[in-house]
Amino acid sequence: MRLCIPGTDERSLLLKEQCKGKGYIVTEMNPDAVVLPLPKARYSDLKRCFREGQIFICGMVDDGIKEEAEEKNWQMQNVLEDELFLFENARLTAEGAVYRAMCARQGALCQKKCLVIGYGRIGKWLTRMLRGMGCDVTVCARKEASRKMAGENSVDVQQLNDVIGEMEMIFNTVPAMVMPEDVLEKVRKEAILMELASAPYGIDMAAAEKLGLNVQIEGGLAGRYCPGEAAKIWLEYIERSVGT
Repeated sequence: MRLCIPGTDERSLLLKEQCKGKGYIVTEMNPDAVVLPLPKARYSDLKRCFREGQIFICGMVDDGIKEEAEEKNWQMQNVLEDELFLFENARLTAEGAVYRAMCARQGALCQKKCLVIGYGRIGKWLTRMLRGMGCDVTVCARKEASRKMAGENSVDVQQLNDVIGEMEMIFNTVPAMVMPEDVLEKVRKEAILMELASAPYGIDMAAAEKLGLNVQIEGGLAGRYCPGEAAKIWLEYIERSVGT
């Protein structure tokens, strides 16, 4: 199979090497499949090589590419619809979040009071890792079933105001407004908030800035801090979705 992998980040570079090691031909000429994202500066040049029915392997893509894909009958294979990919990516994201939290604190997380908002894929991995490190972890989740799975120190979103003032490290994984200004007013000034959700985020960024809070926006952690492993799960998806 001929693959076009035009990305220039470390994950993309490692993915090229891993694909070559599996016997794939990595080329920009007449590819069987294109792995997005494309560097915007090169999109206009490269798209001339793409044919009708071209296969694209992608995550989040902008509306312009979606519209063009519909016009030209491009086949969009989205990794974000693949449960195994999402599971593995969540694990890498959680590990990256722990690393970034230690960097932000410039110290250990052990015995620190941590809050994880949301108990989806990332929230589950993150809670497990933090508790394994000896952190005092509280999980805030909307669903009762999620709170039961999370175990001790689990609270409903309505109880967020009651616990957030105790926390030293706050991780948000919910891509909806869960920390408006009235909630942020109760956060300790020395606490660190880490936003792991995609835009429009769960933290009111304008309010956090006004209050002088330390907010770390950490998107794309898997590719940034675990590029080799991130490339590997992309390769595994390619093998599952388009084969050889």
